[in-house]
Amino acid sequence: MYLLNRLAISILFVSLFIISPSTASNLEVPQNVLLLLSYKHALPWQQITTEKILSALESSKDIKTDIHIEYTGLSESRDHLSNRSRQEALRNYYLSRHSAMNVDLLISVGFPSSSFAINQGRELFGGAPVVLISSIREDLEPVALRSNVTGVFESIDANGCIETALRLLPKTRQITVISGSSATDRYYLEKVDKAIEEYEPHIRVDRMIGLPVASLGERVKQLPDHSLILYVTTFEDNDKRPLIPAEVAAYLASNANAPIFGLWESMLGSGIVGGKLSSPTVVGEKAARMALDILSGKTPANIPAVVGANAYMFDWRQLKRWHIREERLPKGSIVRYKTPSFFELYGTYIVAAAVLMALQALLIAALLFNRNNYMKAERALAKSHEMLETQVEQRTQTLKDEIHDRKSAEQRLQESESFLSTILDSIQDGITVLDRDLNIVLANKTMKALYDQNQPLEGKKCYQVYFARDECCQTCPSVRAMETGKMAMDEIPFSRFGRTAGTAELFAFPIFDPSGRITSVVEYLRDITERARSRALLAERELIYRSFFDKNISVILIIDPEDGSIIDANPSACKYYGYAKKTLTKMGMSEINTLSKTQINKEMALAKLEKRSQFHFRHRLSNGDIRDVEVFSGPISVSGKTALCSIVHDISKRKEAEKEREKLIAQLQKALSEVKTLQGFLPICASCKKIRDDKGYWNQIESYIQSHSDAKFSHGLCPECAKKLYPDFIVG
Repeated sequence: MYLLNRLAISILFVSLFIISPSTASNLEVPQNVLLLLSYKHALPWQQITTEKILSALESSKDIKTDIHIEYTGLSESRDHLSNRSRQEALRNYYLSRHSAMNVDLLISVGFPSSSFAINQGRELFGGAPVVLISSIREDLEPVALRSNVTGVFESIDANGCIETALRLLPKTRQITVISGSSATDRYYLEKVDKAIEEYEPHIRVDRMIGLPVASLGERVKQLPDHSLILYVTTFEDNDKRPLIPAEVAAYLASNANAPIFGLWESMLGSGIVGGKLSSPTVVGEKAARMALDILSGKTPANIPAVVGANAYMFDWRQLKRWHIREERLPKGSIVRYKTPSFFELYGTYIVAAAVLMALQALLIAALLFNRNNYMKAERALAKSHEMLETQVEQRTQTLKDEIHDRKSAEQRLQESESFLSTILDSIQDGITVLDRDLNIVLANKTMKALYDQNQPLEGKKCYQVYFARDECCQTCPSVRAMETGKMAMDEIPFSRFGRTAGTAELFAFPIFDPSGRITSVVEYLRDITERARSRALLAERELIYRSFFDKNISVILIIDPEDGSIIDANPSACKYYGYAKKTLTKMGMSEINTLSKTQINKEMALAKLEKRSQFHFRHRLSNGDIRDVEVFSGPISVSGKTALCSIVHDISKRKEAEKEREKLIAQLQKALSEVKTLQGFLPICASCKKIRDDKGYWNQIESYIQSHSDAKFSHGLCPECAKKLYPDFIVG
């Protein structure tokens, strides 16, 4: 029984872990999302915003939703909030329809629905979180929302739209404002009127408010020259006929004799040129992000309300129609409906064809080139056969010489090792070589003499010899050198004959094998006791430097490399250039150097980076004379900043001497060119070694060389020839 219970518990435990994530997600209860839309007809602004929200919610893999869409119809009422009967009917309808449903999130699109959600939402949907998508009104402000409410508030930039239109059409003399007569139309018209006030003193403004569409079509045909149309919205005309703004915009564009600018992205493509437009795409994306955050558990109080974005957007077809150049558009403008050019459509194929033809041409050229090279190679091969035997003999002799040289090199290497050991022992500073465990492998005579009481040093730890310690020093430079692969240095107490004699400087240099691994460390010990004493002389040396600067007969300038200004100048400089020091230190090098400022800055940069230290310039004196100068310049530190110390030598006379020297060299080169030389190819017999001259006669090699050069010959016999010619006299 006990075993059966244990088995059942194990099976249950394992089953909890084998449920796949997809199975678990299928068990999640969808969250109810209610969308309240203001307009029953297909208003583009509402449609684009709603599509963005639905797309984000339906594509979410982590959040399951059940979406319910309701049209409030409040937009059909001219005075939205005052229509109490309509709101009461909606209230009763939603109480009966959604009372049994737990609303997890309420999203309202448009001002009428958003106002209804604020006023009736708590009673109808409890404390459900609310995401508003609305324009900003006096009774619906982003800063006055309750804790369970956040939202995105679209806004229009009428001033930005008017300013953009006038910048594109600077000759404009009249702006015609077209709007409907509904409450929504009047709301946006009021914003446009406020923005257009500042332009009215200079530009005539004509308003067409609430006119029938047919009347508008006739009037926009007869607008005066240099006019533009600012289209607001037309949800309703004066006869209370409902209108669709995008359709009205398209009708006006087909009849107007002036370009139409708008305020909404949803109007783009209906005939307006564009402008700084309110974008429902951006508004919908931001609202969708808020909805997903709330459904993920975030409270509306922690999601601040935002104002929708505006963007410069234009219809390419209307720009072409009204002859508005694309380069005049504001930076970052979005241009839609652009018809691609022939090259944009077929550019890839054109480039591919051109590349293919070029490759074919290159291939043909390469084949012809290879064929020519092949023919040359055949001719060269025939000639090479004739020279092969001679080259083999020469190579054999070369190999013999190389073997001899290698043996000599090995001998020199042994001598070098002995020489290196002698050098190490002759160095008066202490030198040791340590392995990776800090054991002393090698020590020179100086180090052995310094720590004579610890002999022998080899095989002992360095810290045992230097400090009589049983463990490594915490700041050991050898350890740091092995860790970083770079030279390390430290100052240590210096002992001689068992007593502290001062301070020593210990350098550690890592040694690498061919693979880059550190195998050992060279320690270099130097007595620096006297250095401390020399520090006391620093102030005196500063005085000496100042005396050197002021009393030096050489011209010395201290220059700021950033702007070329003269920081300081010694008396010799003032005398040379002919300026008082107060005047000279207010001048820049561009007032002295004949080069341009750009060239001067480039040369100063080289001196600052120590890539060059010697320069040749032409300097201008106070009396206008131009002198050739040689400048030695390098970086120094002045008050914590890098400056250039430049020593200037007048080399005008040397330049004249150099010109004379170059003239003399040219004469000598001409004379040398007339000296008889022997050069070019010489036809020589492969057997007797005679040389054929220009007349076709064969001459002994020594007589030919003597007659064609200044060389002289003396005669003798080599051992091989002597043995061959006089075998009876040569022994061995």
